[in-house]
Amino acid sequence: MSGATGPSIRVLIADDHRMVRESLVAVLESAGCCGIIGQAADGQEAITLCMELAPDVAVIDLSMPGLNGLEVVRRLREKCPATRTLVLTMHE
Repeated sequence: MSGATGPSIRVLIADDHRMVRESLVAVLESAGCCGIIGQAADGQEAITLCMELAPDVAVIDLSMPGLNGLEVVRRLREKCPATRTLVLTMHE
């Protein structure tokens, strides 16, 4: 008997397109295993939220204003080493 009642994976989503963020939230929450603990519209906000919220996983858009996704991932590896990252892109 586990006793766990909520989603087990705490997720931060960073994408500059609101509709993409909302769609990802809907899909991940409907799966039942993920809880969205934060959303960021740019790279700097993603880093700040990650440091504050310590998510298990950060879903990062590759192309964002300010800091791009690759720079965000580099900084998150340094500042939030326990957070795993997943990079999304529409580029080939």
